[in-house]
Amino acid sequence: MTILCFEGGGGDRERLASKALLLLALSELMTAARMTPIGEPEAGFHTAASEIDSGPSAYRLMAESNVSLHAFPNAGYLMGTVASCKPIADVDGALEGLRRRFGLGWMRHQLVDIGTLPSLQRTLEGWRR
Repeated sequence: MTILCFEGGGGDRERLASKALLLLALSELMTAARMTPIGEPEAGFHTAASEIDSGPSAYRLMAESNVSLHAFPNAGYLMGTVASCKPIADVDGALEGLRRRFGLGWMRHQLVDIGTLPSLQRTLEGWRR
């Protein structure tokens, strides 16, 4: 399993507030990562006690796992994850697409590998003994 965690700031508040743009970005992330969608994407808006903590979120289930985005327009901030049972194909391209789409001034990411199918199979075999 590979998980791409990312965040960016200094973004365009109007673009970050758009659920439609978040849904479009999910599709672009899915394409860049070469993932297979299951069902339709979902988007909603969270209203927190503080306006700076409020904003839209979107996610999509994939055959390989899931993709999610969370925007905080009043902070100019975006964060998200791409989780996949396969290697994520074009990390740099996916992040550059997000940076341009939301006008982000900076971005950072971390790619985490948390196991592979063979290691999971060995673990399960050990539990069965």
